[in-house]
Amino acid sequence: MEENALQLYRDGLREIDFGNRENGRALLKQSADAGCKAAMYKYAYTCTDEQQKVELYKIASDKGCGKAAFMLGYHYALDYETNRHGYIAGEYFLKAYSCGIMPEHKYFGDDRDSFMEAADLKNIIELYVENLDVSFEDPYAIIPIARDAYRFGVISNSQLQKVEELAEINAGIKLRQRIARTCPKCGAYYARVEKRKQPIGKRAAVGGAIGLLGGPVGILIGAGVGALTSKEKEYCVCPGCGHVWEYKLPQ
Repeated sequence: MEENALQLYRDGLREIDFGNRENGRALLKQSADAGCKAAMYKYAYTCTDEQQKVELYKIASDKGCGKAAFMLGYHYALDYETNRHGYIAGEYFLKAYSCGIMPEHKYFGDDRDSFMEAADLKNIIELYVENLDVSFEDPYAIIPIARDAYRFGVISNSQLQKVEELAEINAGIKLRQRIARTCPKCGAYYARVEKRKQPIGKRAAVGGAIGLLGGPVGILIGAGVGALTSKEKEYCVCPGCGHVWEYKLPQ
């Protein structure tokens, strides 16, 4: 990256500090276009349109800006309308972490300003442990983040231990889910899980058998069981052979 891009970044920040927001953002845009990741973040951060801000963060994140990736993780962790928002958040937090950590809030005037701060590690840990808003495909991926958070002094030893314990629990759950979604017929993994109602014939047979008790009692019990068994259950559908079985986690 050329020195000119860094100077444009510094000049843009100065213009914004002096209240010349539009001029400052124009300079940041030039710096960002020249490859300055810190300018990419600041250009996105100073955008007033929230939807456009998210898109600008995505562009910056794709080019290696840790702060932009962190902001996206935070966005998806709290966006309950997004499918698998917790896993999307986890992916962005891991990306932010991989870009580098700034020990404390400092202004360098170069691309180190695009690093996530150590204090942000604590935010990730809190979202993971306390609010359960962050998930990881690899349950152990949170542990290096937690250990660095402890090393930088932003979480306690007891918080670190809690993260490690939760990672072990989540790893066990993930293993049980894998077993439950492995086809017992052909061994294919990652079956589709969908909700289905119990077949009508089976419900009728159960309700009818109890109805043989006769009288109002038999009618009431039979109707009750019919309603109970008509509830939807989760079934796995094998992607390989099409076999269907009830989705149950092993004990």
